[in-house]
Amino acid sequence: MTFNLRIANYAKGTLQQVGALFEVAQFRRAIADGTFTWISDDLRKRIEDAYAAMLQANSLVEGARGTDRGDGLPKFFKPAQAATERAHPLIVEALDYLRWRDMA
Repeated sequence: MTFNLRIANYAKGTLQQVGALFEVAQFRRAIADGTFTWISDDLRKRIEDAYAAMLQANSLVEGARGTDRGDGLPKFFKPAQAATERAHPLIVEALDYLRWRDMA
C-alpha cells in the first residue's frame, strides 16, 4: 500500500496528476489465500475500504484514458482525479493502523 500512497499523492497538492493505476495484485492475493479470515475485522475493513476506493479510481482512470484527446478530456479526468484523492485518506488510515498494530 505504500506504493499506492505515492500514486494518491500525485493527485493531491500542486502536482494534480492522474494516470498511474493503483496496484491491487496484493489485495487480490490476500483474498485468494485467505488472509482476511485471520486478521481483525477493524484491519480488514480499513484495507477493504482503501482498496474499494482504489479500484473505483482505477476504473475512472482507465475510462479517461479511452477518451479522445478533444475538448471533453478534462471532464473525464476530473472524476478520476477526485476518486484518486478520495482514496488517499483511506490508504493513510489503513497504513497507520497496520503500523500501529506492528508496534503494539
